[in-house]
Formats: sequence, structure tokens, C-alpha cells
Amino acid sequence: MLNTYFTEIVRALQIRLLEGGKYSFIFNSDRRSDLADKSFEFILDRQLDGIVLISDSVSEKTVKKYSKKYPDVPIVAIERDYESDAIYTLLVDSEKAAFEATTYLINLGYKRIAMITGPSSGVGSSTYGRLQRTD
Repeated sequence: MLNTYFTEIVRALQIRLLEGGKYSFIFNSDRRSDLADKSFEFILDRQLDGIVLISDSVSEKTVKKYSKKYPDVPIVAIERDYESDAIYTLLVDSEKAAFEATTYLINLGYKRIAMITGPSSGVGSSTYGRLQRTD
């Protein structure tokens, strides 16, 4: 859980769950698919009410397998699109957000604008590494 964007999501989710008398369990896979898959199996075998999945480590095969095995357990994936109608997906349009932020800065008169991104692989990394430069 090194990405502060996701820790803020987890924090907000935990607050809302506690307000509703519910609890959350957090499993960190350290980007290892073997740990992610085992954590996912553990979670579902414990008869939970639902899963919010913020991981690029849980394989598509595992998610699909368990969504079929436990059709009454809703799964919400954040920043990953599993190609399954049984999985709810929440994606952020990072390119649009970056465009709007850059446009805002340009409209304020700034000319030298840089962007610092996270790792080149992982959740949300599909847009990393693309750079546009205008003079």
C-alpha cells in the first residue's frame, strides 16, 4: 500500500464501513500474484459481504473463477478492468484529469509544466510514460 492515492481510497472506505457498522480486512500482495490469488481465495472462503479490489496482482482467471463460484458476493475493482459483467469497475480517466489540470495551469499563464508519475507497471500505469511537449 505504497501508493497514497489508494491508501486514501481505503481510508475513506473504512470510515464509511465503520459508520454502517461494518468492518474491513486489508490484504497486501506486494505485487505478487501468488499472494494476491491466495488472499482472494481466503477472503471469499470466509463468507464476506463484498470485495473492493485495488490490485493489479489478482489474476483475471482468479477473479472470474470466484465471481462464478460466489455470484452473491459483489466485487468492485478499482483502476482495473476485468473483462467480466459480474465485476463492477471503477476507473479514473487519468488522461482527462491530466489534460484538465494542464489546461488549468496553462490558462493561469504557466509555460514550463512537468508531471511526475509512479512506476511504469501496475495499477493505472497504462498511461505512464507518454509525454507531450509543446513549445
